[in-house]
Amino acid sequence: MAAMTEVVAGDAVLEVERAGDGPVVLVTPTALVADEPAPLAHALRSSYDVVRYRRRGYGRSRPRTPSATAPKPSIVAEAADVPALMDALGLESAHVVGASFGAAIAWETAARYPDRVASLTLFEPPPVFAPEAAGPFRAANADLRARGTAAGPSLAADEFLDALSGPGWRDEHERALPGSVRAVHRDAATFFEVDIPALLAWDVTEEDARRVRAPVLLLRGSATGLWFEAGDATLRRWFRSATAEVIEGAAHGALLTHPGAVADAVSRHVRRHA
Repeated sequence: MAAMTEVVAGDAVLEVERAGDGPVVLVTPTALVADEPAPLAHALRSSYDVVRYRRRGYGRSRPRTPSATAPKPSIVAEAADVPALMDALGLESAHVVGASFGAAIAWETAARYPDRVASLTLFEPPPVFAPEAAGPFRAANADLRARGTAAGPSLAADEFLDALSGPGWRDEHERALPGSVRAVHRDAATFFEVDIPALLAWDVTEEDARRVRAPVLLLRGSATGLWFEAGDATLRRWFRSATAEVIEGAAHGALLTHPGAVADAVSRHVRRHA
C-alpha cells in the first residue's frame, strides 16, 4: 500500500492514500476492515488517479464528535465527508466507487452532491431497501449489535467474520492485507457503535435513486447471498439506465478476493464516462 497521510477535510481528520495518474477515482471505505478497498485501489492505479481513505474511527482517522448537524451515526453524515475530502484535495469531482457499506456512502454522496460525482459504481450495497431482504437483514444487524454489547466488540467481530467468511478468514485477510486482523480488533468498536446504528437508520428509497444524475454501474458477485441478489434486483428496477455486470465466482468480499475483476469492470465504466 502507498503511504497514508492525514488530511483535514472539513471537521474531520482522515487518513488518505492517493496514487496514480489519470481521471480521479475515489473509493469509499467499507465497514470493519479498514483497508478492504486497498487491493482494488492498487489495481486501478495504472490508469487512474486513485483516492481512498479510512473513515472516522478507523486507523488514525479521528472519531466523529456528535454535533448539532450530526447528533447520531448516519450514512448521510458519512457521505458528507466525501465532498469535504474532495475540497481538501482540490478536486471538483470524481468517479466514485463503493462496495457494501461503502456503496451506501457512495450512493448517498451521488444523491446529495450530484455535481461532485462523475460516475457511480455500486457493489452490493446493504439491502435495507429491498422488500424481500430488508426485514431479515435489519434483524440480523440488530442481533449483531446486541452481540457486540454482550461479548465485547473484538470477540463479536471475530464471531461475525467466522460466520460470514468461515474460520479461514484470518489467513485470507492476512495474505491480502498484512496486519488486517489486528486492525479489525483495533477498529471493532467503531463497527458496532457507529456503523451498525448508521446502517439500521438508513432510510433509502427509489426517490434517492432518481436523485442520482451520474451514470451508474451495478455490480454483484455470482456467488453472493440471497439478500444481495434481492438488493441487486431492486437496484436494477430503480436505476433503469444503469449498466449491470456480474463478477463471476465472487461473493460479498470481492474487493479482497477478486480485485482485478472488479477493477476491470470499474475501468470500463469510467472510460465510457470520463
